[in-house]
Amino acid sequence: MDQRYDWRVGEPGTTLSVHIENRERGERAFEATLSLARRELTRGSPASATVPYPFATLRILALIYAHAVAIRLGGIRIHAHPARAAR
Repeated sequence: MDQRYDWRVGEPGTTLSVHIENRERGERAFEATLSLARRELTRGSPASATVPYPFATLRILALIYAHAVAIRLGGIRIHAHPARAAR
């Protein structure tokens, strides 16, 4: 975990770009870039983003729940948030 994280974020406008680069001992360990285009948020826009890819959406949902079940079956204990535990 002894890495240096460099983030570059463009000025939001019609597009937005985010670049992340991690370095360990001066060498690049990970690099990722996300480029987005601004679109109007309407009542139908969330559905229009997911309906064309029903299996991808269902796969992600299934993987999230499968991971949660694996964690529970693995004996991981649940800890209360410190702010709630102090009440």
